[in-house]
Amino acid sequence: MPELPEVETVKTQLERSFLNKKIIHSTLYRQDIRFPIPQSFCELTSHTTIKNIRRRSKYIILELDNNYSILLHLGMSGQVLIDLKYDEKMRDKHMHWVCEFDDKSHMIFRDPRRFGVLDIFKTDLEESHKLLKTIGPEPFSNHFSAAYLYEKLQHKKSPIKNAILDQRLVAGVGNIYASEALYLAGIHPTRKANAISKARIEKLYDAILITLDKAIKAGGSSLKDFKHSDGSLGYFQNEFQVYDQENNPCGQCDCDGKFSVNRIIQSGRSTFYCPNKQK
Repeated sequence: MPELPEVETVKTQLERSFLNKKIIHSTLYRQDIRFPIPQSFCELTSHTTIKNIRRRSKYIILELDNNYSILLHLGMSGQVLIDLKYDEKMRDKHMHWVCEFDDKSHMIFRDPRRFGVLDIFKTDLEESHKLLKTIGPEPFSNHFSAAYLYEKLQHKKSPIKNAILDQRLVAGVGNIYASEALYLAGIHPTRKANAISKARIEKLYDAILITLDKAIKAGGSSLKDFKHSDGSLGYFQNEFQVYDQENNPCGQCDCDGKFSVNRIIQSGRSTFYCPNKQK
């Protein structure tokens, strides 16, 4: 599932292509994906202009000039495609929403596995939206700091990897970048969150920001179903230190190849770590 860097990359591409453009026609080809789509969706999105496009956690929000906003989540296999030459004959069964703009360009939401989300809500009610209201601060915002992270973790007895995956704690950090950040910070993923010193949490805070920043600059990680809106691939997977590196030598610690990356399962997800570097 796309995490913060992938969603941020898609958001930026959509911003470049569709910001301040007028939607001439909005067409739904099914009334539900992961959840039911409001019956009024096409009526509320047609003949409107996109005045802002932003990301909230792993969601993309398109603010319209009629005081409504479109909410998009890519799920497991979703893509928001940018097409300058779209024709109805090109549509396949996985294209669930097609949006035509006044310059004849098209935005297409395609989701073969249908775990994505497509919704519309009043813009000023964002903070009370059922999918958004419990999300924690954005990693690069002023609301997220080392002090904040340490304070929140004092109340968590769960393993640190599970803790930083909690979207109520911090927005957008997923499985890949949690493993990578813990590796960079030298913290074992199974350590209890409330048993880690303040100094080490400060290192983890820095590691989260460094890891996410590098991933965004690399266009995210292209694994399984994920591609950018223009069909291109991110390349951060070429820079993985531990994620998906099971049995490969750790390249950063001073163990002369004596230790290799281990893999364990935590809450049904793969976790990768170096037993020498991470304590």
